[in-house]
Amino acid sequence: MTTLGVPVFSRYNKLERLLRQSEKHNGINKVIVGDNGKKNSSDPFYSGWDITIEVVDLEHGVGVSAARNSIFKRADERLLLIDSDILLPPNINRLHRVLDEDETLGGVSGMIVEPETGKSFLTGANFKELDNKLIKKALRSPKIDLVNGVAIYRADYISLPGLYRTSIIEDQSWDEEYNIHREHLDFFISHWKESEWEFATTPEVVFHHYPSMNTGYAKNIRRNEESIMSDNLYFLDKWEYESLNGFGNHIMSSGPNNHTDLERAVYHYQKSGIKGLLRRGIKKIL
Repeated sequence: MTTLGVPVFSRYNKLERLLRQSEKHNGINKVIVGDNGKKNSSDPFYSGWDITIEVVDLEHGVGVSAARNSIFKRADERLLLIDSDILLPPNINRLHRVLDEDETLGGVSGMIVEPETGKSFLTGANFKELDNKLIKKALRSPKIDLVNGVAIYRADYISLPGLYRTSIIEDQSWDEEYNIHREHLDFFISHWKESEWEFATTPEVVFHHYPSMNTGYAKNIRRNEESIMSDNLYFLDKWEYESLNGFGNHIMSSGPNNHTDLERAVYHYQKSGIKGLLRRGIKKIL
């Protein structure tokens, strides 16, 4: 049986859907919720479920990193960590089979499908440092490993939904200085640079993702310009990089690729700094 961990700030409607699915899922026996929103463990919302729910009461708005760390500290040896806008696959046992066989792996994630947007992707990228720059490059034609009957790709950087050994945060945890941007990248950079853990992803386990589209959460939290820029600057300063050069995240992907102007601006700022961002802006105007 598996312990499920999920942070929540405001998307209680999506958390409710996930909890209802967890009640009926034959692989989940407990849910740990890191609540840094407006509810707490005494709220009626968390009562009356046909599954064990442990709520970690956190300071309002403390951030997703603190929520994830608190969940990890309360779980046993393994934790299925996801966000509230994701639904569980039926075959999470395949993730366990990978960790059962390979003790070098700290976590294994799966493929993500977005039924409402038509997108799907399998995230896997490796890191490299060059001239004080961080290069993150998606795996291209990678070698596939068969571990305990499960096909995996080994990668430095994977997507969040997955099964993790809780002991990995004894080496490197989520940096709580971040709000909600760059904390995921920072987590895997820290393990790449400062721990012995490796990570992998598998196309055999599929998580359904229902992202918040055009909502207050998306506008005020996920796409908050000030927060994005602040977290990016903190990331570069912390690791003493001049820039982040990203060459994709996904081993494979399909569906529409629609980015906002802000997301494009952040990408060019990370890749080439303020000069690159200005050049791109001038080129677009002309």
